[in-house]
Amino acid sequence: MIKEFMIKSHVNFRKIMWVVAVIAVISSPCVAVWCETALPTTPDSLQLEPESNTSGSGRQMTDIMDIKPNLAIGYNPDILFYALIAGGILLTVALITAVVLIYRNKRKNSKAQDITACLPADEEAFQLLNRVKPLIESDGRMFYFQLSAIFRGYIGKRFHVDALEMTTEELMPCMLRLDIDGSLQQGARELLMAGDPVKFAGKIPETGRMRTHLEFAETFVRKTRETAVSRES
Repeated sequence: MIKEFMIKSHVNFRKIMWVVAVIAVISSPCVAVWCETALPTTPDSLQLEPESNTSGSGRQMTDIMDIKPNLAIGYNPDILFYALIAGGILLTVALITAVVLIYRNKRKNSKAQDITACLPADEEAFQLLNRVKPLIESDGRMFYFQLSAIFRGYIGKRFHVDALEMTTEELMPCMLRLDIDGSLQQGARELLMAGDPVKFAGKIPETGRMRTHLEFAETFVRKTRETAVSRES
């Protein structure tokens, strides 16, 4: 459940940017050819033969200038046809690439979800908390998104409550009814309340507080995890 929530809240922008870059590189020559060849052209076949006009007296008239050929305005239909074909090929390649990436991600995520689903709540939480640590120095907003998801997911799996679907205001009264020490409940409230402004209002978090909240989450899991005896029963 925790893994699924984290996957939905995190988009792999690197793969999307790679696909867009590849399509842009492939399509740039076609666009250049289109711009160059789609300009109005003047075919040579429209040249008009000058007429030899003579007056009634038999003398050739020299005061009439030749008419200039008509200027053809529009786009070359052959180029349009080939451009549509090239665009269709590029679109097909992009769709196939997207389908392959989505399929690979689903297989990878389903395998990871199956592995973590078999773990006890505390072991799963500790593994996920270790993966969050690098985000302290790189992405504070994503850190609190994932830390909150891990923390709520552990509470839900350990105490059998739907913590992932609750807001902070809904979760805190629910935790008061659980068998949790008062100091741990107070720390949990502080962690969740501190993360909401960062996640939803763009507040810049302090590195020291991020480390403190991560350490508290580890302490919370360690002090509330099930013992081996209770798991067997």
